[in-house]
Amino acid sequence: MQEFKKYQHLALTVSNPHANMVVVAIDGNCSPFAKARDRVLKSAESMIESRLVVASPDPHIERWYLADPKAVFSVLGCDAPGLEPKCERGYYKNALRDTIARGGHMALLGGTEMAADLIGNMDFYRAGKNDSSFKAFLGDLKTKLRS
Repeated sequence: MQEFKKYQHLALTVSNPHANMVVVAIDGNCSPFAKARDRVLKSAESMIESRLVVASPDPHIERWYLADPKAVFSVLGCDAPGLEPKCERGYYKNALRDTIARGGHMALLGGTEMAADLIGNMDFYRAGKNDSSFKAFLGDLKTKLRS
């Protein structure tokens, strides 16, 4: 949250602080999406609040990377693990790393090096059906894009 506060301070001090949209990403850490969104909104300056979209993967971003099994197979060449809700620290980081290794790839950056390919092949509707926090993010994003 400190980074968001620093960003707001910087954005409000430049001559044109009006970004069309500001996306704040923060891991849910096993908190409901609404709680994470409320926490971010509570710390938002009024000028930024109307342009704000919160991305809060629950519990961690690696779960979103695995949310579309067809994209995982297409990119990594192996099946995605199940997405049973787990709050265990590092569970999805390890699941992503293990999936990448099973596909015959190296995860030198913990799997984030595959993020662009996974997202680029992802069916967002399917991923949203498999992960409620991703679905909530997409809903908020669509609302902001339409306004």
